[in-house]
Amino acid sequence: MTPCKRCTASEAVLVSRKEHFCNDCFIKFVSLKQRKQLMSDDYYQDIFKMAYADKKRNQEEADLQNSKSNVLVALSLGSSSLSVLDVLNDTLCEQKKSHRGKTGFQVEVLTLCHGSERDDVCEKIKGLKDKYHDNLDKIKFHVVERKEFFNGSSELQEFKLFIDTYQTYVKDIPTDRKQELSVEDIILNAPNKTSREDLLNVIDTHLIKKFALQHGFKAIVWGHSMTKLADEIISLTVKGRGAEIPHYLDNSSLDEEYNEGFRNLHPARDVLLSELDAYCHIKSLSSFCYQYTVQDTLFLDKFVDKSTKNVKLIKSMTMNELARQYFDNIEGDYSNVISTVVRTGAKLAYPNMEMEHTNESKRCDVCNAIIYKNPVTWLDGITVNKAYEIQDEEEQANYEAWRKVNNSDSQLSLQELESEFPNKSNICYGCISTLTGMKNRKLEWIKRDETELSNILQEYEL
Repeated sequence: MTPCKRCTASEAVLVSRKEHFCNDCFIKFVSLKQRKQLMSDDYYQDIFKMAYADKKRNQEEADLQNSKSNVLVALSLGSSSLSVLDVLNDTLCEQKKSHRGKTGFQVEVLTLCHGSERDDVCEKIKGLKDKYHDNLDKIKFHVVERKEFFNGSSELQEFKLFIDTYQTYVKDIPTDRKQELSVEDIILNAPNKTSREDLLNVIDTHLIKKFALQHGFKAIVWGHSMTKLADEIISLTVKGRGAEIPHYLDNSSLDEEYNEGFRNLHPARDVLLSELDAYCHIKSLSSFCYQYTVQDTLFLDKFVDKSTKNVKLIKSMTMNELARQYFDNIEGDYSNVISTVVRTGAKLAYPNMEMEHTNESKRCDVCNAIIYKNPVTWLDGITVNKAYEIQDEEEQANYEAWRKVNNSDSQLSLQELESEFPNKSNICYGCISTLTGMKNRKLEWIKRDETELSNILQEYEL
């Protein structure tokens, strides 16, 4: 028997960061790391602490503050977001016990799904409602289908990339096209799994943040583990979205992309994914996971059948999956590398602005990221766009065959393109890379403006 290093009384069941833990001590270890983030500054303390009358406010004002302290949990039904929700539930229980049934905050949970997944997702949510039945007056659950990305917008646009210059053109399209558009079709038109994941991430982030803005939440609680944050930092860099890293990791500023309506909080930013997997297993949360398998990496007694695990080929993996595989492989002996990546990412400052912007033109029309440097000018300086002159009939035949397969824009003159797409668009480098491989280099998308943000998102409450 190996004793727990913390309490020395119970038997250790797992090893994390070269330290042996029993179940209770490990749960406390993970929970305290998350609760530390909940109290990281005055803004979050005002949300999560129980407010009482003091020199700054009377009891009525304190009660009002408690009632308006609403947070939104983005629940993906993976081990990370489930662990974060569980810690918040435990905090609510403790506050009720200590403050005669009162709490300092309320939680609403938002889960996104495709239409075909809705029944399975709702079944998982109903199970969570049963588990947290004592706090259903303080925790509400919502399920929103991704099709609301198009249904919630009053205007739509179509983008077209002219490959010879990397300039993107745009035109308005009829709103009745919304009935024909689906997120699934948009994703399938993407060139590869990395681009599909990129577009899906833009859609999910927009729906969650739009929901938070329209319903007046003070903070969005994201379930990202330290491992998830690290692989996202690497992936953003490789995909040409490195300028977004400071905003992605910023917990201390109001989100200026969404009218400074809320903050983004990552309570699990100091906890490894394997530790959150272990937390889920100990707290019996594994059954609520959807399209995710809790791993037994840290446990002394293994319980996952490795023979049934699907092995992905590198060529079929997304950039995030490749980064995750790397961090998974080093997490046991070199977990400090993961924390170093996250700490370094958190120290990155916003890039210098090399473009002159107005309020209307400084953001990407697809992903809404700030454009610091003109990607068209940069690409033009490093890319050879003119093809080598065809020398013989064989080369001409090969070119014609290639053009049929790739639907090349080369046959379209710039004048013809501009007549169909009258306006130029502001697109960041990452979205240009995605558009380069889209079918016909076109993308139908929502129109991002103040009108779009003010529209009401249809929600489904269970």
